[in-house]
Amino acid sequence: INIVRNYSSWQPPAIVGTGPFAVDVFTNQEVHFVKFNKYYNAQNIRVDRVVAVNLPSDDIMWFNVRSGILDYAVGRMTQEVMEEVKATGMGKFTNGAPLQGHAIAFNYFNKWLAKREVRWAIALAINLTRCKLIQGPYTISEVWYPTGLAPAQNDYWGITELIEKGVIKRAGNNPKEAEELLKKVGFTRGSDGKWRTPEGQVFKLVARTQAGYAIEWTLYQACEDLKEFGIECEFYPTPGATWSSMLRQADGWDLAGVFWGTATIYALTYVRQALMDHRTRGGRYDVYMPKDTVGMVYVPYFDVTVNITDIAMNKTLYEMNWEKLSTYAKMLAVVFNYYLPEQPLIENAQWVFISSRWDWPDPDNELWYKLFYLNAPIDSRGIVAQMIRMGLLANPNKPNPATFIQQLVPMYPGW
Repeated sequence: INIVRNYSSWQPPAIVGTGPFAVDVFTNQEVHFVKFNKYYNAQNIRVDRVVAVNLPSDDIMWFNVRSGILDYAVGRMTQEVMEEVKATGMGKFTNGAPLQGHAIAFNYFNKWLAKREVRWAIALAINLTRCKLIQGPYTISEVWYPTGLAPAQNDYWGITELIEKGVIKRAGNNPKEAEELLKKVGFTRGSDGKWRTPEGQVFKLVARTQAGYAIEWTLYQACEDLKEFGIECEFYPTPGATWSSMLRQADGWDLAGVFWGTATIYALTYVRQALMDHRTRGGRYDVYMPKDTVGMVYVPYFDVTVNITDIAMNKTLYEMNWEKLSTYAKMLAVVFNYYLPEQPLIENAQWVFISSRWDWPDPDNELWYKLFYLNAPIDSRGIVAQMIRMGLLANPNKPNPATFIQQLVPMYPGW
Protein backbone atom coordinates (compact mmCIF):
# COMPACT_ATOMS: atom_id res chain seq x y z
CA ILE A 1 0.00 0.00 0.00
CA ASN A 2 2.82 2.40 0.87
CA ILE A 3 4.44 1.70 -2.50
CA VAL A 4 1.24 2.62 -4.30
CA ARG A 5 0.78 5.76 -2.24
CA ASN A 6 4.33 6.90 -2.86
CA TYR A 7 4.68 5.62 -6.40
CA SER A 8 5.79 8.97 -7.82
CA SER A 9 8.87 8.99 -5.58
CA TRP A 10 9.45 5.28 -5.01
CA GLN A 11 12.69 3.80 -6.34
CA PRO A 12 13.07 0.02 -5.86
CA PRO A 13 16.51 -0.98 -4.50
CA ALA A 14 16.39 -4.18 -6.56
CA ILE A 15 13.96 -5.94 -8.87
CA VAL A 16 14.28 -9.70 -9.11
CA GLY A 17 12.61 -11.78 -11.81
CA THR A 18 12.98 -14.89 -13.96
CA GLY A 19 11.68 -13.60 -17.29
CA PRO A 20 13.53 -12.84 -20.54
CA PHE A 21 14.42 -9.30 -19.41
CA ALA A 22 16.04 -7.66 -16.41
CA VAL A 23 15.38 -4.11 -15.27
CA ASP A 24 18.30 -1.83 -16.08
CA VAL A 25 16.80 1.63 -15.45
CA PHE A 26 13.72 2.51 -13.40
CA THR A 27 12.66 6.16 -13.13
CA ASN A 28 9.40 8.09 -13.06
CA GLN A 29 9.77 8.71 -16.79
CA GLU A 30 11.27 5.52 -18.22
CA VAL A 31 11.88 1.85 -17.56
CA HIS A 32 14.68 0.12 -19.46
CA PHE A 33 14.73 -3.67 -19.80
CA VAL A 34 17.82 -5.52 -21.00
CA LYS A 35 17.90 -9.06 -22.31
CA PHE A 36 18.49 -11.65 -19.59
CA ASN A 37 20.84 -14.16 -21.17
CA LYS A 38 20.21 -16.78 -18.48
CA TYR A 39 16.53 -16.94 -19.38
CA TYR A 40 15.69 -20.54 -20.30
CA ASN A 41 14.69 -19.59 -23.85
CA ALA A 42 17.04 -16.65 -24.37
CA GLN A 43 18.02 -17.83 -27.86
CA ASN A 44 14.46 -17.14 -29.00
CA ILE A 45 14.48 -13.51 -27.78
CA ARG A 46 15.42 -11.27 -30.70
CA VAL A 47 15.25 -7.95 -28.87
CA ASP A 48 18.20 -6.77 -26.77
CA ARG A 49 16.64 -3.82 -24.99
CA VAL A 50 13.13 -2.50 -24.39
CA VAL A 51 12.55 1.11 -23.38
CA ALA A 52 9.11 1.96 -21.99
CA VAL A 53 8.47 5.71 -21.90
CA ASN A 54 5.88 7.48 -19.78
CA LEU A 55 3.90 9.84 -22.04
CA PRO A 56 1.20 11.80 -20.19
CA SER A 57 -1.16 12.48 -23.10
CA ASP A 58 -2.22 11.26 -26.52
CA ASP A 59 -0.92 14.45 -28.13
CA ILE A 60 2.58 13.90 -26.73
CA MET A 61 2.44 10.24 -27.71
CA TRP A 62 1.59 10.98 -31.33
CA PHE A 63 4.20 13.75 -31.46
CA ASN A 64 6.75 11.06 -30.59
CA VAL A 65 5.30 8.76 -33.26
CA ARG A 66 5.54 11.49 -35.91
CA SER A 67 9.09 12.24 -34.78
CA GLY A 68 10.08 8.63 -35.41
CA ILE A 69 10.92 7.95 -31.76
CA LEU A 70 8.38 5.26 -30.87
CA ASP A 71 8.26 1.76 -32.31
CA TYR A 72 4.87 0.92 -30.83
CA ALA A 73 2.01 2.96 -29.41
CA VAL A 74 -1.65 2.52 -28.56
CA GLY A 75 -4.04 5.42 -28.10
CA ARG A 76 -6.56 7.80 -29.58
CA MET A 77 -5.66 9.78 -32.70
CA THR A 78 -7.15 11.86 -35.48
CA GLN A 79 -7.40 10.81 -39.10
CA GLU A 80 -5.12 13.73 -40.00
CA VAL A 81 -2.27 12.47 -37.84
CA MET A 82 -2.73 8.91 -39.05
CA GLU A 83 -2.57 9.90 -42.72
CA GLU A 84 0.52 12.02 -42.10
CA VAL A 85 2.38 9.18 -40.40
CA LYS A 86 1.35 6.65 -43.05
CA ALA A 87 2.58 8.99 -45.82
CA THR A 88 6.07 9.01 -44.31
CA GLY A 89 6.30 5.21 -44.39
CA MET A 90 7.14 5.12 -40.68
CA GLY A 91 4.72 2.31 -40.00
CA LYS A 92 1.17 1.04 -40.21
CA PHE A 93 -1.94 1.15 -38.08
CA THR A 94 -4.57 -1.25 -36.95
CA ASN A 95 -7.34 -0.92 -34.41
CA GLY A 96 -8.25 -3.38 -31.72
CA ALA A 97 -11.72 -4.25 -30.52
CA PRO A 98 -13.47 -1.28 -28.89
CA LEU A 99 -13.55 -2.84 -25.45
CA GLN A 100 -13.47 0.27 -23.31
CA GLY A 101 -14.94 3.71 -22.92
CA HIS A 102 -16.63 6.19 -20.59
CA ALA A 103 -19.44 5.46 -18.14
CA ILE A 104 -21.43 7.01 -15.31
CA ALA A 105 -21.54 5.33 -11.90
CA PHE A 106 -24.51 6.08 -9.65
CA ASN A 107 -24.04 6.84 -5.96
CA TYR A 108 -26.59 4.85 -3.99
CA PHE A 109 -26.07 7.07 -0.94
CA ASN A 110 -28.38 9.47 -2.78
CA LYS A 111 -31.74 7.98 -1.87
CA TRP A 112 -33.27 8.97 -5.18
CA LEU A 113 -30.51 7.30 -7.17
CA ALA A 114 -31.11 4.18 -5.10
CA LYS A 115 -34.34 3.89 -7.07
CA ARG A 116 -33.95 1.88 -10.26
CA GLU A 117 -36.48 4.01 -12.14
CA VAL A 118 -34.54 7.20 -11.42
CA ARG A 119 -31.27 5.68 -12.64
CA TRP A 120 -32.99 4.59 -15.83
CA ALA A 121 -34.61 8.01 -16.27
CA ILE A 122 -31.15 9.57 -16.19
CA ALA A 123 -29.86 6.97 -18.65
CA LEU A 124 -32.69 7.78 -21.05
CA ALA A 125 -32.40 11.56 -20.69
CA ILE A 126 -28.72 11.66 -21.65
CA ASN A 127 -28.09 12.16 -25.37
CA LEU A 128 -25.46 9.55 -26.18
CA THR A 129 -24.93 10.93 -29.67
CA ARG A 130 -23.88 14.28 -28.21
CA CYS A 131 -21.54 12.45 -25.81
CA LYS A 132 -19.98 10.79 -28.83
CA LEU A 133 -19.68 13.95 -30.94
CA ILE A 134 -18.09 16.02 -28.19
CA GLN A 135 -15.10 13.64 -28.35
CA GLY A 136 -14.51 14.58 -31.99
CA PRO A 137 -12.86 11.92 -34.14
CA TYR A 138 -11.76 9.79 -31.21
CA THR A 139 -14.96 7.88 -30.49
CA ILE A 140 -16.29 4.86 -32.31
CA SER A 141 -19.89 4.71 -31.17
CA GLU A 142 -22.54 5.17 -28.53
CA VAL A 143 -23.32 2.32 -26.11
CA TRP A 144 -27.04 1.92 -26.67
CA TYR A 145 -27.55 -1.28 -24.69
CA PRO A 146 -26.00 -1.24 -21.19
CA THR A 147 -25.21 -4.85 -20.28
CA GLY A 148 -21.84 -4.69 -18.53
CA LEU A 149 -20.37 -6.25 -21.68
CA ALA A 150 -18.80 -4.40 -24.59
CA PRO A 151 -20.98 -4.35 -27.73
CA ALA A 152 -18.26 -6.33 -29.49
CA GLN A 153 -18.94 -9.16 -27.02
CA ASN A 154 -22.66 -9.42 -27.68
CA ASP A 155 -22.52 -12.07 -30.40
CA TYR A 156 -19.97 -14.18 -28.53
CA TRP A 157 -22.04 -14.37 -25.35
CA GLY A 158 -25.46 -14.51 -27.00
CA ILE A 159 -26.51 -11.05 -25.82
CA THR A 160 -27.59 -10.03 -29.32
CA GLU A 161 -30.44 -12.53 -29.10
CA LEU A 162 -31.64 -10.92 -25.86
CA ILE A 163 -31.49 -7.48 -27.47
CA GLU A 164 -33.55 -8.67 -30.43
CA LYS A 165 -36.14 -10.16 -28.06
CA GLY A 166 -36.44 -6.87 -26.22
CA VAL A 167 -35.11 -8.34 -22.98
CA ILE A 168 -32.25 -5.82 -22.92
CA LYS A 169 -33.50 -2.25 -22.68
CA ARG A 170 -32.03 0.53 -24.82
CA ALA A 171 -30.67 3.69 -23.15
CA GLY A 172 -30.10 7.22 -24.36
CA ASN A 173 -31.85 9.89 -26.44
CA ASN A 174 -35.33 9.23 -25.06
CA PRO A 175 -36.44 12.10 -22.77
CA LYS A 176 -40.12 11.21 -23.18
CA GLU A 177 -39.70 7.79 -21.55
CA ALA A 178 -37.40 9.35 -18.94
CA GLU A 179 -40.22 11.74 -18.02
CA GLU A 180 -42.67 8.86 -17.64
CA LEU A 181 -40.31 7.01 -15.29
CA LEU A 182 -39.79 10.02 -13.03
CA LYS A 183 -43.54 10.65 -12.81
CA LYS A 184 -44.04 6.97 -11.96
CA VAL A 185 -41.99 7.36 -8.75
CA GLY A 186 -43.62 10.64 -7.72
CA PHE A 187 -41.41 13.29 -9.32
CA THR A 188 -43.08 16.39 -10.74
CA ARG A 189 -41.95 19.06 -13.16
CA GLY A 190 -42.49 22.66 -12.11
CA SER A 191 -43.49 25.63 -14.25
CA ASP A 192 -39.77 26.49 -14.41
CA GLY A 193 -39.13 23.21 -16.21
CA LYS A 194 -37.15 21.73 -13.32
CA TRP A 195 -37.86 18.32 -11.83
CA ARG A 196 -38.79 18.08 -8.17
CA THR A 197 -38.58 15.09 -5.88
CA PRO A 198 -41.66 13.59 -4.20
CA GLU A 199 -40.68 15.79 -1.22
CA GLY A 200 -41.06 18.92 -3.36
CA GLN A 201 -37.35 19.79 -3.57
CA VAL A 202 -35.56 20.62 -6.82
CA PHE A 203 -33.75 17.47 -7.96
CA LYS A 204 -30.04 18.36 -7.93
CA LEU A 205 -27.05 16.18 -8.76
CA VAL A 206 -23.30 16.65 -8.45
CA ALA A 207 -21.17 15.03 -11.14
CA ARG A 208 -17.42 14.55 -10.76
CA THR A 209 -14.63 12.84 -12.61
CA GLN A 210 -10.85 12.92 -12.69
CA ALA A 211 -9.49 16.08 -14.28
CA GLY A 212 -7.17 15.92 -17.27
CA TYR A 213 -8.81 13.09 -19.18
CA ALA A 214 -11.16 13.02 -22.16
CA ILE A 215 -13.88 11.67 -19.91
CA GLU A 216 -14.25 15.24 -18.62
CA TRP A 217 -15.96 16.19 -21.87
CA THR A 218 -18.23 13.17 -21.88
CA LEU A 219 -19.47 13.81 -18.35
CA TYR A 220 -19.80 17.54 -19.05
CA GLN A 221 -22.07 16.77 -22.01
CA ALA A 222 -24.12 14.31 -19.96
CA CYS A 223 -24.66 17.04 -17.34
CA GLU A 224 -25.71 19.50 -20.02
CA ASP A 225 -28.25 16.98 -21.29
CA LEU A 226 -29.66 16.48 -17.80
CA LYS A 227 -29.97 20.24 -17.28
CA GLU A 228 -31.78 20.54 -20.59
CA PHE A 229 -34.12 17.78 -19.40
CA GLY A 230 -34.79 19.67 -16.16
CA ILE A 231 -32.44 17.96 -13.68
CA GLU A 232 -30.00 20.33 -11.99
CA CYS A 233 -26.47 19.00 -12.48
CA GLU A 234 -23.26 20.62 -11.24
CA PHE A 235 -20.08 19.38 -12.89
CA TYR A 236 -16.66 19.36 -11.18
CA PRO A 237 -13.45 17.98 -12.77
CA THR A 238 -11.41 16.90 -9.75
CA PRO A 239 -7.62 16.41 -9.34
CA GLY A 240 -6.58 12.77 -9.39
CA ALA A 241 -5.29 12.37 -5.83
CA THR A 242 -8.43 13.95 -4.38
CA TRP A 243 -10.77 12.17 -6.77
CA SER A 244 -9.41 8.71 -6.02
CA SER A 245 -10.36 9.00 -2.36
CA MET A 246 -13.73 10.64 -3.08
CA LEU A 247 -14.63 7.92 -5.59
CA ARG A 248 -13.86 5.04 -3.24
CA GLN A 249 -15.72 6.63 -0.35
CA ALA A 250 -18.69 7.78 -2.47
CA ASP A 251 -18.08 11.25 -1.05
CA GLY A 252 -19.07 14.51 -2.72
CA TRP A 253 -20.68 13.10 -5.88
CA ASP A 254 -23.90 11.65 -7.16
CA LEU A 255 -22.72 10.77 -10.67
CA ALA A 256 -19.13 9.68 -11.22
CA GLY A 257 -17.40 9.66 -14.58
CA VAL A 258 -15.57 6.33 -14.70
CA PHE A 259 -13.87 4.16 -17.30
CA TRP A 260 -15.41 0.87 -18.32
CA GLY A 261 -13.54 -1.87 -20.09
CA THR A 262 -12.63 -5.50 -20.38
CA ALA A 263 -9.41 -7.21 -21.37
CA THR A 264 -10.69 -9.37 -24.25
CA ILE A 265 -13.89 -10.16 -26.12
CA TYR A 266 -14.09 -13.35 -24.03
CA ALA A 267 -13.79 -11.71 -20.60
CA LEU A 268 -16.58 -10.75 -18.20
CA THR A 269 -14.33 -8.30 -16.38
CA TYR A 270 -16.45 -5.17 -16.53
CA VAL A 271 -19.79 -6.67 -15.59
CA ARG A 272 -18.12 -8.26 -12.55
CA GLN A 273 -16.52 -4.96 -11.61
CA ALA A 274 -19.75 -3.02 -11.93
CA LEU A 275 -21.82 -5.51 -9.93
CA MET A 276 -19.15 -6.48 -7.41
CA ASP A 277 -17.13 -3.28 -7.36
CA HIS A 278 -16.26 -3.38 -3.67
CA ARG A 279 -14.32 -6.60 -4.33
CA THR A 280 -12.58 -5.94 -7.59
CA ARG A 281 -11.59 -2.25 -7.50
CA GLY A 282 -10.80 -1.72 -3.87
CA GLY A 283 -14.25 -0.37 -3.09
CA ARG A 284 -15.79 2.30 -5.27
CA TYR A 285 -18.63 2.37 -2.77
CA ASP A 286 -16.70 0.64 0.01
CA VAL A 287 -19.07 -1.77 1.80
CA TYR A 288 -22.16 0.19 0.77
CA MET A 289 -22.86 -1.56 -2.48
CA PRO A 290 -26.35 -1.40 -3.97
CA LYS A 291 -28.39 -4.17 -2.43
CA ASP A 292 -30.15 -4.96 -5.69
CA THR A 293 -26.91 -6.07 -7.38
CA VAL A 294 -25.28 -8.05 -4.57
CA GLY A 295 -26.39 -11.32 -2.98
CA MET A 296 -29.78 -12.82 -3.75
CA VAL A 297 -31.16 -10.99 -6.78
CA TYR A 298 -34.26 -11.45 -8.91
CA VAL A 299 -33.35 -11.90 -12.59
CA PRO A 300 -36.05 -10.78 -15.04
CA TYR A 301 -36.64 -12.87 -18.17
CA PHE A 302 -35.16 -15.93 -16.46
CA ASP A 303 -37.73 -15.39 -13.68
CA VAL A 304 -35.44 -16.74 -10.99
CA THR A 305 -33.82 -15.44 -7.83
CA VAL A 306 -30.14 -16.30 -7.71
CA ASN A 307 -27.01 -15.50 -5.74
CA ILE A 308 -25.58 -13.07 -8.28
CA THR A 309 -22.38 -12.69 -6.26
CA ASP A 310 -21.74 -16.42 -6.56
CA ILE A 311 -22.41 -16.33 -10.31
CA ALA A 312 -20.19 -13.31 -10.92
CA MET A 313 -17.27 -14.30 -8.70
CA ASN A 314 -17.34 -18.09 -8.83
CA LYS A 315 -19.50 -19.82 -11.41
CA THR A 316 -18.43 -17.73 -14.40
CA LEU A 317 -14.79 -18.23 -13.42
CA TYR A 318 -14.81 -22.01 -13.06
CA GLU A 319 -17.71 -23.35 -15.15
CA MET A 320 -16.41 -25.44 -18.08
CA ASN A 321 -19.76 -26.30 -19.65
CA TRP A 322 -20.39 -23.74 -22.39
CA GLU A 323 -24.18 -23.84 -22.21
CA LYS A 324 -24.15 -23.17 -18.47
CA LEU A 325 -21.42 -20.53 -18.76
CA SER A 326 -23.24 -18.59 -21.47
CA THR A 327 -26.45 -18.73 -19.41
CA TYR A 328 -24.59 -17.26 -16.44
CA ALA A 329 -23.17 -14.50 -18.67
CA LYS A 330 -26.65 -13.68 -19.94
CA MET A 331 -27.93 -13.51 -16.36
CA LEU A 332 -25.22 -11.00 -15.48
CA ALA A 333 -26.11 -8.92 -18.54
CA VAL A 334 -29.83 -8.95 -17.68
CA VAL A 335 -29.16 -8.00 -14.05
CA PHE A 336 -26.84 -5.17 -15.12
CA ASN A 337 -29.34 -3.86 -17.66
CA TYR A 338 -32.35 -4.07 -15.36
CA TYR A 339 -30.79 -2.60 -12.20
CA LEU A 340 -28.25 -0.36 -13.97
CA PRO A 341 -25.54 0.25 -11.30
CA GLU A 342 -23.57 2.08 -14.01
CA GLN A 343 -24.34 3.43 -17.46
CA PRO A 344 -21.74 2.98 -20.20
CA LEU A 345 -22.00 5.99 -22.52
CA ILE A 346 -19.49 5.65 -25.36
CA GLU A 347 -16.76 3.43 -26.73
CA ASN A 348 -13.35 4.93 -27.45
CA ALA A 349 -11.39 4.28 -30.61
CA GLN A 350 -7.87 3.07 -29.86
CA TRP A 351 -5.38 2.85 -32.69
CA VAL A 352 -2.30 0.65 -32.67
CA PHE A 353 0.86 2.01 -34.32
CA ILE A 354 3.60 -0.44 -35.32
CA SER A 355 6.89 0.91 -36.66
CA SER A 356 8.26 -0.16 -40.04
CA ARG A 357 11.68 -0.56 -38.38
CA TRP A 358 10.54 -3.93 -37.06
CA ASP A 359 9.16 -7.15 -38.47
CA TRP A 360 5.75 -7.76 -36.86
CA PRO A 361 3.16 -10.50 -37.00
CA ASP A 362 0.96 -9.28 -39.86
CA PRO A 363 -2.14 -7.50 -38.45
CA ASP A 364 -3.96 -8.30 -41.71
CA ASN A 365 -3.63 -12.00 -40.94
CA GLU A 366 -6.78 -13.11 -39.07
CA LEU A 367 -4.87 -15.40 -36.70
CA TRP A 368 -2.31 -12.80 -35.65
CA TYR A 369 -4.97 -10.11 -35.42
CA LYS A 370 -7.10 -12.16 -33.03
CA LEU A 371 -4.10 -13.31 -30.98
CA PHE A 372 -2.53 -9.90 -30.57
CA TYR A 373 -3.96 -6.72 -32.05
CA LEU A 374 -7.61 -7.36 -31.19
CA ASN A 375 -6.80 -6.93 -27.49
CA ALA A 376 -4.18 -4.19 -27.87
CA PRO A 377 -6.32 -1.32 -26.50
CA ILE A 378 -6.51 -3.00 -23.11
CA ASP A 379 -3.37 -5.12 -22.89
CA SER A 380 -1.00 -2.94 -24.90
CA ARG A 381 2.15 -3.99 -23.03
CA GLY A 382 1.15 -7.62 -22.70
CA ILE A 383 0.80 -8.30 -26.41
CA VAL A 384 4.28 -6.93 -27.16
CA ALA A 385 5.73 -8.98 -24.32
CA GLN A 386 4.09 -12.08 -25.77
CA MET A 387 5.42 -11.35 -29.27
CA ILE A 388 8.92 -10.97 -27.88
CA ARG A 389 8.69 -14.17 -25.82
CA MET A 390 7.53 -16.08 -28.89
CA GLY A 391 10.35 -14.67 -31.03
CA LEU A 392 7.86 -12.98 -33.37
CA LEU A 393 9.26 -9.46 -33.08
CA ALA A 394 12.61 -8.70 -34.73
CA ASN A 395 14.52 -5.81 -36.26
CA PRO A 396 15.66 -6.84 -39.76
CA ASN A 397 18.46 -4.25 -39.75
CA LYS A 398 19.97 -5.97 -36.72
CA PRO A 399 21.29 -2.89 -34.92
CA ASN A 400 23.46 -3.61 -31.93
CA PRO A 401 21.77 -3.59 -29.54
CA ALA A 402 18.28 -3.99 -31.00
CA THR A 403 16.37 -1.45 -28.90
CA PHE A 404 12.58 -1.41 -28.96
CA ILE A 405 10.84 1.75 -27.70
CA GLN A 406 7.18 1.80 -26.65
CA GLN A 407 4.87 4.14 -24.80
CA LEU A 408 3.75 3.69 -21.19
CA VAL A 409 5.72 2.79 -18.10
CA PRO A 410 4.59 -0.63 -16.84
CA MET A 411 3.25 -0.52 -13.31
CA TYR A 412 5.36 -3.58 -12.71
CA PRO A 413 8.22 -5.10 -14.70
CA GLY A 414 6.21 -8.23 -15.46
CA TRP A 415 8.05 -9.38 -18.53
